[in-house]
Amino acid sequence: MKPKKVIVADDHDIFNMGLRVGIEKDPLFHVIKEAKTGEEVLAFLADNESDLLVCDYMLPGIDGV
Repeated sequence: MKPKKVIVADDHDIFNMGLRVGIEKDPLFHVIKEAKTGEEVLAFLADNESDLLVCDYMLPGIDGV
């Protein structure tokens, strides 16, 4: 089975790194992008597809909602 493509979005680098490490321990998931802002997520999604977004609720600029 092909791994699910995941985007991790949080404005704290340590949290993004921890999520990436935790998520990628499961071979069914692969983190394709770490983002710090909602704008960064949207720009990435304009040209790429993702199966799952793990997002902070309170991002700077465009929030996680």
